Amino acid sequence: KTPSSQLHKMSAINFDEALNEVKKGNHSRDALTALLKAIRLNKIRESRLVIEYGTKALNKYNNNLGDEKWTILEQVFLAALDTNNKEIADNSIQQLIHKFKDSTRVNRLLGMQNECYKHYDAAEEVYEKLLELNPANGLALKRKVALLKGQGKMQEAIKELNMYLEQMPGDPTGWQELVDIYLSLSKYDAAAFCCEELILHDPMNHLLHCRLAEIYFTMGSAHVPNARKYFSQSLEIKKKNNPRALYGLALCCQAMSEEPTLMNENKKEVSEALHHYARTELTLLYKQNNQMSEAVEEILNDQEKALE
Repeated sequence: KTPSSQLHKMSAINFDEALNEVKKGNHSRDALTALLKAIRLNKIRESRLVIEYGTKALNKYNNNLGDEKWTILEQVFLAALDTNNKEIADNSIQQLIHKFKDSTRVNRLLGMQNECYKHYDAAEEVYEKLLELNPANGLALKRKVALLKGQGKMQEAIKELNMYLEQMPGDPTGWQELVDIYLSLSKYDAAAFCCEELILHDPMNHLLHCRLAEIYFTMGSAHVPNARKYFSQSLEIKKKNNPRALYGLALCCQAMSEEPTLMNENKKEVSEALHHYARTELTLLYKQNNQMSEAVEEILNDQEKALE
């Protein structure tokens, strides 16, 4: 069997190795807890695995897990909500309430259970009580936003999120959620502003630059130059294996060529050069896939004709 120290070391690094160890029949305490820890630390959504092996660990080694028992029980509870397994969810939350009666964390989990069961008033009551105890409880505020979203109350969710971000402007997950909500409502100006805030938090994230470029592109021809700029920046940060930004850059060059107000002789040369760069990189990227390569080549040829 794999030594305990090795199992716990790899749990934080390699989920596949931990899973293979368990699937080989090693259902020891260390093997099971290593797998569950790997899922937690790597933030992998494998709820059915958590229920299968989490309940096995709790049933088989209940008295030998120490304080990790409660971490696993919470993990199993969340997985049960995710898979709509009410029996396991109810059993898990009752054990947690019995152990940590006045815990804000357990109360937040209780609110999530009410959300899952569509007991929205009960969930809101839980979160309001948590916020009365601590108005700066960011997790409770986020759950309240999720609750409003679940009921389709987007304007109220936006209001709550903005209030949260006034208190916690350094939380990128709040800005990301606000981007998603604004996009769902086609409020592209507001979404672009929030995305710019995200870039301030993580300026070397090529995906954020690419997403902001896509938002600007969607906003219409007047914003295409900004879109081209951010697609280019995404490619500056990640030059290889970035097809989304490459194709976006090619589209911007085509769109600008079709809009006389955005194109003079100098800008035309720049667009032609950028399109040539995007075309070359995309061709190299897809050359191993003949069918895809032909489709990409056809699209790029049409774009190049528009640039002429």
